[in-house]
Amino acid sequence: MKGAFLYGPMDLRLLEVEKPVPVEGEVLVRVKAVGVCGSDIHYYLKGRTAVFVPKHPFILGHEFSGIIEESRGNKFRLGDRVVIEPQIPCFKCYYCRRGRYNLCSSLKFIGTAATYPHINGAFAEYCKVPVEVLHKIPDDLGFEEAALAEPLSVAIHACRRASIRPGEKILILGAGPIGLLTLIVAQLSGAVEPLIVDNVKRRLDWAKEFGGHPINFDIQDVFEQVVEATGGEGVDVVLEASGAPKAVSTALKCVRKGGRIVLIGNLPDEDIPSRLLNIVIKELDVKGIMRYTNTFDVAIKLLSKKLIPSSKIITHTFSLEEIHKAFEVAINGEALKAIVKP
Repeated sequence: MKGAFLYGPMDLRLLEVEKPVPVEGEVLVRVKAVGVCGSDIHYYLKGRTAVFVPKHPFILGHEFSGIIEESRGNKFRLGDRVVIEPQIPCFKCYYCRRGRYNLCSSLKFIGTAATYPHINGAFAEYCKVPVEVLHKIPDDLGFEEAALAEPLSVAIHACRRASIRPGEKILILGAGPIGLLTLIVAQLSGAVEPLIVDNVKRRLDWAKEFGGHPINFDIQDVFEQVVEATGGEGVDVVLEASGAPKAVSTALKCVRKGGRIVLIGNLPDEDIPSRLLNIVIKELDVKGIMRYTNTFDVAIKLLSKKLIPSSKIITHTFSLEEIHKAFEVAINGEALKAIVKP
């Protein structure tokens, strides 16, 4: 089979390798669609993402769907259409037993360098996965749309952690794919007059199309815009999806007393100067999210019911042989979501 292996920064090689062989409890998935994620881009540009540094070449790609071609488990059948939840928890530890398997003490993750040896991902014709991470998808849900279930799950988990209530005003910092999906899910959760911040015109145009009030921080003062939109009170919820250190200070400044902040973006692994006293004097709830937990069924339902504008989110599709082009349009911002179809 063909697979795209990451060898280092800007070194992605399409190679011919043996097709993986599933063992007991695994299935072989014929990959039909896989999205280019922000973490894939970090690996490609920098040779790492956050604290995860590859120790050997491996195949990227974790936002994917496909068809079961070979099964060594009794839960699924050949030909089943599935989407894959790329987290592989132990299902036994303290966190797994409490439903927070995203925090599993021995969590593995497909298509990343989070564990060693690294588990090959889906920028390939085939990928083997444990049966526990498979979710069936309905026949009326296309493979490309289904591949959005993974990033959509991040947005769902973020909005759950934010406990968004109908009628609340929110601010989203960052209008990349995750920020825009969070914008959509927040409105489905009842948020009104959502503000969303970025400095890339194309992203702000998408934000407006998806129901947000865009703020360009290059030419507008974010705090002043929030004050004007909320009558001086601040927003009820801030969802930080940019990963920019300065955004934390912006969140603390723009949220109202008693408000909530959820940190979604991958912040740098370093100390960040912020006025943490605001957390105390405003009595704020500040939460982080680590990917998602118990969200894929909801994501599949939202996609199947066409509550997510998938056709507008997926802006580009490529063959596996065109994977470098897929990364190029994702990096330069031309694509909202690029999908590779091996």
